[in-house]
Amino acid sequence: MNDKIGVTITKKTQQQVTWELLKTLADECRIEELLAVGDELQVELKTGEAVAFQLADLCMGTGGRPCFILKECLKDEKPMNKTNTNKGGWEKSFMREWLNETIFHQLPDELQAIVMPRVIKQKLGSKTVETVDKLWLPSHTEMFGADAEWAPADTEDAQLALFRTERSRVKECAGRGTWWYWLRSPFGSSSASFCRVYSGGSAYTSGASISYGVAFGFCI
Repeated sequence: MNDKIGVTITKKTQQQVTWELLKTLADECRIEELLAVGDELQVELKTGEAVAFQLADLCMGTGGRPCFILKECLKDEKPMNKTNTNKGGWEKSFMREWLNETIFHQLPDELQAIVMPRVIKQKLGSKTVETVDKLWLPSHTEMFGADAEWAPADTEDAQLALFRTERSRVKECAGRGTWWYWLRSPFGSSSASFCRVYSGGSAYTSGASISYGVAFGFCI
């Protein structure tokens, strides 16, 4: 009888591919031949900041595009708005403008070339507002699942595959450990707040003018 106890070793492998290949596989709905949910793309921004994007869902929304979201927060925190208001929702937010007019241009040119703009809808009062964004924050629903009290604006969103466990929602901010980060959903019970993720991965909210972590996403 062999009474030796065996152990399983798990190794993380790396593979070098082109952005063009990723785009081709995405266009042909074959991205799962190369990537699984949770797999990472290692990217260096033009600022020199090294980041990793995780595949968050293979087929998001009507267009069925694969989407990627930062594994950790950017090193710099930002507010959702300059003042404590969520009026205008995602469409009118400082965060949306900053991501699409500043951060997008810090991505490598090859990545910029394959990012697919995404249509985002929010119901604000009686009106449905649409935006078309290259970069975006996840919504409360995409992070936690639907909750009409917390995020009534998220009428057409669904939870992303990556975030079905609390642990997967925990992110770090450089030099600070696990950290809080923003979501794009206006909080349903306050005109001053947006939804966010607590450092332990649970749902929380805060006034829009407070600076917290930023973990944006994009589709290809």
